Amino acid sequence: SASLPATDLSKNTNIQKDPYVLWRQQQQQKRKELEQQEMQRKQERQYIYKLSRMNYWKWMDMYEEQQQAQLEHFLEWEDLEMQQLEEEHNEQLKQIEHVKQLDREEQQQESVRKLEDSEQFEQQKLMEQLKHLEHSQQ
Repeated sequence: SASLPATDLSKNTNIQKDPYVLWRQQQQQKRKELEQQEMQRKQERQYIYKLSRMNYWKWMDMYEEQQQAQLEHFLEWEDLEMQQLEEEHNEQLKQIEHVKQLDREEQQQESVRKLEDSEQFEQQKLMEQLKHLEHSQQ
């Protein structure tokens, strides 16, 4: 039985009863199980790594989308603010123009009053001169 190769322990049933052979079989079985566990762990780690990379890129995409949305929101808000400022400015311009118009109208009225006053004054002078003339003729 010494001519049998020591590595193939599963074929000969007499050898399997030897305690050393049993121990070797158990060691080989344990090693296989450990190798399988290690392989499984390695696959799990790769899977987790892949997932984490996917999550990272997904998170980055979400972050970029959020930044883009915030930027768009800010730009919309800025546009609204600019529009509001423009409207306020236009309103102020209208008010200024209105005040200028009132000033012009007031100046025109003042000019008309001055003209009327001067005409009245001239008329009054003429009337006085006329009276004076009438007096002097009598």
